[in-house]
Amino acid sequence: MTILKTMFRKLSLLLILLSSTISFARPAFQHGSNFQIVEFHGRLRVQCRDNSGQTDSAYHNCREEFMLPTAFSRFINEGSQANKVAFESQTADGKTIKKSVRFFPTRGFSQEVNLGINTLTQTALLRMGENIVSYKFLKDREVLEEGGLSMKVEKGQDVSCRNGFEHSNDLNDCRHYSRQLCNRYLKGDACEGSQS
Repeated sequence: MTILKTMFRKLSLLLILLSSTISFARPAFQHGSNFQIVEFHGRLRVQCRDNSGQTDSAYHNCREEFMLPTAFSRFINEGSQANKVAFESQTADGKTIKKSVRFFPTRGFSQEVNLGINTLTQTALLRMGENIVSYKFLKDREVLEEGGLSMKVEKGQDVSCRNGFEHSNDLNDCRHYSRQLCNRYLKGDACEGSQS
């Protein structure tokens, strides 16, 4: 009876070890499928001094929305031999958004995909609400694998930041609103851990 128990334990251990080394993970974005749009806001004091010694100072009321945990993410699919991944997103507001990026088969992931930033030249893959995203892994033009996933974007709790301070060598940063300085301030230590 003890020999059977020992053999059973060894067999069980072997099965556990084998199952931990074989991965059956489905393709997914590196940062998951749930995102939040969070507004960060706070007051920034800017002290400016140019090369000629001229000085100025100003206060900026900074306010910006960010997608958390990130607006860009890689699409993971270890073992795929594809060199491109194509996406089609059906958004909650009825829009269809298409985009494709390079896929690196030796690394098992794609280029970063723009999930949440809209500009004049780029459209984000996701919008507020539930997004049904279908994907196709392609090698040249041949479809190797396809599937879909649900991704959510929700409004998160606003973040009120402690007052901040920045130096600048450009007097224009004190004379006009500086989005660059505000972004640096809102992404920095003054906003960590302070939710409103």
